[in-house]
Amino acid sequence: MSLDYSKLPELTPEYLAEDVSQPMWNASIAFIVLETLFVALFFASRYLSNTMHALEVWLFMPLGWLVCVGLCVTTLRSLGGAGTHLLVLAIFNPARLVVWYKTQKAIEYLYLMAVSFPKLAIICLYLRLFGSERGLRCAALATGVLVSIIAIAGIFVSSFMCRPFAYNWNKTIPGGQCGQIETGYRMVSIPNIVTDVVMLVLPLPALWRLKVDLATKLSLTATFVVGSIGIVTSIVRLFAFINGKSFEDPRHIDIQPSLWTVIEPGVYLITACLPSLRPLKRLLFGDRGITQFIVRRVEGTKKSHLISLPDIRITRSTFVELKDLEKEAGDTKYGRPPVLEKDDRDLR
Repeated sequence: MSLDYSKLPELTPEYLAEDVSQPMWNASIAFIVLETLFVALFFASRYLSNTMHALEVWLFMPLGWLVCVGLCVTTLRSLGGAGTHLLVLAIFNPARLVVWYKTQKAIEYLYLMAVSFPKLAIICLYLRLFGSERGLRCAALATGVLVSIIAIAGIFVSSFMCRPFAYNWNKTIPGGQCGQIETGYRMVSIPNIVTDVVMLVLPLPALWRLKVDLATKLSLTATFVVGSIGIVTSIVRLFAFINGKSFEDPRHIDIQPSLWTVIEPGVYLITACLPSLRPLKRLLFGDRGITQFIVRRVEGTKKSHLISLPDIRITRSTFVELKDLEKEAGDTKYGRPPVLEKDDRDLR
C-alpha cells in the first residue's frame, strides 16, 4: 500500500475535510451490542434446556464472541481519522497512519478467526443431529476440517505477505516488499462462500426425507437456511473488494469492504446462536410459529396425511437426532406420547 505520487490530487479544503467513516462507527457499535445480546440468549437457552455440556458452548461460542467483539473494537480503534484520505494523514499525521496500518493487520487475523468459530459451532450441532447418518457425519467433519484449514492458511499467508513483517506498516524499511495483498484480500472470501454453501445444503436432504408434517419440515428448513445467511454477507463482501478501489486510497475508499468485514462475522455468530434459542422462545412465546400459519394457509382446513410432530425437543444430554423425529412423531400418532424428561416437560 503506497501512494502514487504521479496522481496526487489538489489539496482543497473539501478534500482535506472529507470523511466517510460514520457507517463504520455505526456498524461496529451495533454489532457489539447484537453479538453480546444473542450470545447471552444462547447461553440462557442452553441453561434452560440443560445442554450446557457441549463443545460449542464452552469453546467455539465464547471464542467466537471474543474475536467478533474484538474485531469491532479494533475497527473502532482504527477509526481515528479513518474515512479521510491516505494522503492527508501521510502529510499531517504520519504517526496515526502507522497505527492504522497496524490495526489493519490485527483485523486480518481477527476476521479469519471470527468467521471460523461460529461455523465450527454449527458443525458441532450437525454432528449430533446426524448421529446415525455416517455419510452426513463424515461430510460435516470434513467441512469442519476445511473451515479450520482455511483459517490457518489465511493466518499463515497474512503473516508472510510482507517481508519483513514490520513492512506492513513501515514502508520505509529498505528492501521491504509485499505480495499481491489486493488479490489476497479479495480471494479470501471465496473459500468461505464454498463452506457456506456446503453447510446450507448438507442437512436439507435428510430433513426433507423425514415423514413429518409440512410445518415441521418448513420449520427445520427455515432454521438451517437462516443459520446459513452468512453466505449473503460473504458474497457482498467479496464484491465490495472486487468493485472497490481500496488499495488506491485505502483509508478513504475501503469503507464498504471494511464495513462488511465487521458485518459478516457478526452475522455468522448471530446465526450460530439461532438454532439453540427454541427452548427460550417456547418459554416466552409458547409454540406459536410462522410455519404453522403458512401451512394453515396452504392446506386450508384439511388434515395432512403426513405424521404430525408436536415438538422438537432438546434433551438433557444433547439435541435429538434426525432419526428420532419420525419415531417420536409415530408414537404421538398412535397415542403413545414420547417420554419427556422433567426438564423437557418444564419447557413445554
